[in-house]
Amino acid sequence: MKDFKGKTAVITGAASGIGEAMAHKAAGLGMNVVLSDIEAAKLKTVAAELASFDVEILPVVTDTSSQSSVFELADAAFSAFDHVHFLANNAGVSGVALGHAWEITDEEWQWVMGVNWYGVLYGVQAFVPKMITGGEDGVVVNTSSIMGLNTGRSSPYNVSKHAVARFTEGLYYDLKVADSKVTAALLCPGPIATEIVKSERNRPEAETETRDPAKAAEIKARREAMYEYLQKEGIPPSDVAEMVFDYVARDEFYILTHPDLIRASFRRRAKGIDAGNPLPLPGDYVAEAKEKREN
Repeated sequence: MKDFKGKTAVITGAASGIGEAMAHKAAGLGMNVVLSDIEAAKLKTVAAELASFDVEILPVVTDTSSQSSVFELADAAFSAFDHVHFLANNAGVSGVALGHAWEITDEEWQWVMGVNWYGVLYGVQAFVPKMITGGEDGVVVNTSSIMGLNTGRSSPYNVSKHAVARFTEGLYYDLKVADSKVTAALLCPGPIATEIVKSERNRPEAETETRDPAKAAEIKARREAMYEYLQKEGIPPSDVAEMVFDYVARDEFYILTHPDLIRASFRRRAKGIDAGNPLPLPGDYVAEAKEKREN
């Protein structure tokens, strides 16, 4: 997909971070933009910011963990613009899980998997059949993460991003087999200066009220530390948006914001598969385990 002007983009998670940056980039390229997010007030602000572009902007409040909500988004988009050419299934939450795999609550799994994984699945189900039927060039960009290609400790976030990565690879092949003009791409961001670690602001209240004070304090401290790290070391979301449209124009599948970091992480996982060795652990995990044993 090389020509963006006059086409239509639908972007979930468009009220902040990478989604907001992609919305600005799409509008700057002359695309009509359907903005989707669960945060109504922030969505309205972004829509107002994009009003200066000579394009049509349609904000639609959406809960990507709800299949009916995502299908309603698709209905609104196709009703307004007839065709959708660029779909970014980008909405995501970081989750707040602490502890081992067997200690994470069902509520945490349901929240994170609902937004990160099912949001992508529902987006494909709602939009792709109509995009194919439309007969025009198009692309589906699904946002995974560096965590979708590497190995490490378990968390709903990591698992959800692995699911997105494998699903999008399969979607790419399915679209080729179907001889469709629509293709797929996988966005795998490394550290980005966003507020994703503060996504608990959108977590259902009933799931936060059950936490004991000590656990809540630990979660808050870890979240603040990660937020400071991302603001200091992460690249701007606008840089990611530039990469996305550049990669899409070149018809490349893997969109890697930190290729060296991501490939090194991926090779660690591949080493265990290739050589038949035990799964190699990152050094910090080994050091953490050793420290706990010694104490």
